Amino acid sequence: LPHFFSNQHRAFSLSNQVYSEFDLTASDRVSVKLFDKTLKATLSTFNDPIEHLKAYTEETGRMNEPPQWVHEGAILGVQGGEEKVLDTVKRCKAYGIPISGVWIQDWVGRRQTAVGSQLWWDWKPDPTLYPNWENVIQTLKDDGVRVLSYINPMLVDRPSDTQSSSNSQQEENFFQQAKRLGFLLKERNGEPYMVQNTTFSAGLIDLANPEAREWYKGIIKSQLIDKGVSGWMADYGESFPFDAALDSSLDPSEQHNTYPELWARANHEAILESGKEGEILVFTRCGHIKSPESTTMLWEGDQLTSNSHHDGLESSITGLVSGGLSGITNNHSDVGGYTSISVNTPLGAIGIKREPWLLHKWLETNAFTGLLRTHEGLQPKNNAQVYDQEMLPAFKQAAKIFASLKEYRSKLYKEAHETGTPVVRHPMLHYFDDPEAHDLRKQFMLGPDLMVAPTTGYTQTETDVYLPQEEWVHLWTGDIYDCREEGRSITVNAPKGKPAVFYKRGSIEGEKLRREFGLL
Repeated sequence: LPHFFSNQHRAFSLSNQVYSEFDLTASDRVSVKLFDKTLKATLSTFNDPIEHLKAYTEETGRMNEPPQWVHEGAILGVQGGEEKVLDTVKRCKAYGIPISGVWIQDWVGRRQTAVGSQLWWDWKPDPTLYPNWENVIQTLKDDGVRVLSYINPMLVDRPSDTQSSSNSQQEENFFQQAKRLGFLLKERNGEPYMVQNTTFSAGLIDLANPEAREWYKGIIKSQLIDKGVSGWMADYGESFPFDAALDSSLDPSEQHNTYPELWARANHEAILESGKEGEILVFTRCGHIKSPESTTMLWEGDQLTSNSHHDGLESSITGLVSGGLSGITNNHSDVGGYTSISVNTPLGAIGIKREPWLLHKWLETNAFTGLLRTHEGLQPKNNAQVYDQEMLPAFKQAAKIFASLKEYRSKLYKEAHETGTPVVRHPMLHYFDDPEAHDLRKQFMLGPDLMVAPTTGYTQTETDVYLPQEEWVHLWTGDIYDCREEGRSITVNAPKGKPAVFYKRGSIEGEKLRREFGLL
């Protein structure tokens, strides 16, 4: 998103769709390099950053409110076939964990690649893993659990021998249909442009072609919505190649940035045309200037299963607060991260993998964000999982906290849709005149009332917190910190299960949390 604002009450945003570079390394200037013939930019001044975001998002569009059912509990990421999914959900619910949905990304089956196990991108239920796919969806829905799945704007030509259905060998798959109809992005020789992904390649739907877009929307409707799915990860969209041959007047470099907008819009239109607005949750990971108006949720892509501030738990906090400063009001990360880089040895898996302590820290953090969705990760067998016996207590607490905040969070999503104010906020949005608030990197606010300062270290049991000018109440102890005259930095205990969370004295939501967890 080509936009920023500064503590000098000035803001800058580009309307150009082409590639640009922002250089903020100099102390006395910001430099913008734009690869276009004409600069289309907005310069503005403001007194209140929230009012600035309101004006900015009036131009770019605002994100839609997610369906109400997402507030009822966690969205559990689990895969591996019908039996494993149903048994895992049953075990979690029997433990008393509120589950609003189950995200089954391998509904299309899996293939081995150089990075591990990846999905078959043919957008049909895998007859081996999910022979009774629609029954699974209905069974879980009858138990109060929605089913979410996965799709992206690419297609692979899946060999017929990987399908166990006797009819599959006679059917033309979606890739073959798209190729025959001319709906795949093309190279300059007229052949489909096969985009490389790890050790396989896939055709990319030419969403700038209205006929191709309508055809692909038909797949979304028939394979997802009509089957009873209540949401999905609308993955990818960032892989549009700069050397593709286009029928339109657009340059490929411009289409690269607008493609994510088209992908989000195709999903949104499919939902609207099916009469399911307000019922289905779609979350995307890439975007550009106009993406927010066409989606209900973003997520932050594939962090490492680590606590790194470059690409781990700490970076997910950075993504939450910085995205909210540019109109990404509804945002979240995979609980536990996604990317593992480990190898199996006789002594066990060695490398970057998800340890139980990291999963616990990530659960504690995301319980106080806009969405609590877990992920098994790239190498599920080498990663700690929320449904492991030792993790169930932490998963239960996080899901209960998340569910307890449903009324408050629902109001925040409504406010986000109406004003462009993010659900998870950098503290400076509310304390813009406080220079200390500008420098905060590891704490955030959920709405205007809750201040959250997660611990991210392996052995960390205390943390530093900055409390701006308010009276603040510590969630777990009830201790009151009177900072009305000036903000102050404090060090507080944050043992396992009790992250550093404060609320403004008199906050209805803060008092409600204390009552529900027996702290009053």
